[in-house]
Amino acid sequence: MKKTLLRLALAVAVVVLALMVMVPVDAERWFGPAPAANRGRADLDPNTLERHRRLFVADLHADPLIWSRDLLARGLRGHTDVPRMQAGGIDLQLFMAVTDAPLNSRLERIARGFDQLQLLSVVDRWPMSTWTSRKARALYMAQRLHGLAERSSGQFVLVRSKPDLRRLREVRVGMPTPVGGLLGIEGSEPLEGSVANLAALFDAGFRVMGLAHYWDSDIGGSSSGERQSGLTATGTRLVREMEARGMTVDLAHASEQAAFDALRIATHPVLATHVGVRALCPHSRNLSDDLIRAIAANDGVIGIGFFPEVTCGTETADIVRSIKYLRDLVGARHVALGSGFDAPVQIPIDAAGMPELSEALRDAGLSDNEVAQVMGENVSRVLENNLPDIQAEVSGEALR
Repeated sequence: MKKTLLRLALAVAVVVLALMVMVPVDAERWFGPAPAANRGRADLDPNTLERHRRLFVADLHADPLIWSRDLLARGLRGHTDVPRMQAGGIDLQLFMAVTDAPLNSRLERIARGFDQLQLLSVVDRWPMSTWTSRKARALYMAQRLHGLAERSSGQFVLVRSKPDLRRLREVRVGMPTPVGGLLGIEGSEPLEGSVANLAALFDAGFRVMGLAHYWDSDIGGSSSGERQSGLTATGTRLVREMEARGMTVDLAHASEQAAFDALRIATHPVLATHVGVRALCPHSRNLSDDLIRAIAANDGVIGIGFFPEVTCGTETADIVRSIKYLRDLVGARHVALGSGFDAPVQIPIDAAGMPELSEALRDAGLSDNEVAQVMGENVSRVLENNLPDIQAEVSGEALR
């Protein structure tokens, strides 16, 4: 009887999956983020908007590449697209390639299990190679971002080198300004066990990569993993190889021990792209004061996420509270924005709402110089240090 029921359940699952593949499924409608509560306030003072426009604004985390909507069109769902980033004055956005994730990412001590990105790649009709390969998923998302730049008529440009970053800063005149995009990877899973695969990811344009995502990896432990282990010998080799190529190490999602291990060997500033402060919000993915100080000693930068898992709140004031804590602990030089835009999380503002955040930071007592540092200058400094000096053109082969 049990075997019969198992076969029946398997047959039903196969039929359901086949229907999902044959019939287009809008995965974001079912599994994506809810719209932000604030989609750009219309009541902001013109002087506030002008001060914001003069800022270089950079955000260290957005996930729209896992969804299928056109980022050149202003949308009603999610948190980002090029028009909303332009409206919010975002000059540089880090787009993350998410290549695996558990069904419930809010848990701690997550055992490796079902990978919902595999399901998404099937139902959203990604290329068949992505159904079984995390490396293929990363390259597919890079291909999507390159395609966005090619279709944008100059409204969106890719940043892969120091000259690219300088050009982006030089063209910050007129309205709307072009948005710069930087490619990153959540965790090292697309290496698929081999640091040699880093070359293909670099050639595809990736310039930031984490050590682990939700599960422990052969690179090191995850902050939500079972073992909480440190950096492995392979992880040590990866950090050195990334720095040699001009890629920036991301400590978000790394276990505390793996993060400390990486900092001991890092010779360039690191990022922690979308995290929180453990003293304010006691979650394993948030940073202890000791780790915050260690990142500051490395001259690294910590991006504060906008979502409840890292701020323990749902308001802009909760983001500001975390930023002020870091400012008071290690100085504004080490603080940045790491929104979490377009992840399936609750966020108080979308990309168009960034002027509200810069206004809230001033209202909370940050000086104009501190606001400028937090809103983007710190990220620019780290990238100016870390990015490669010269970047060859990305070939179509690199994206396959």
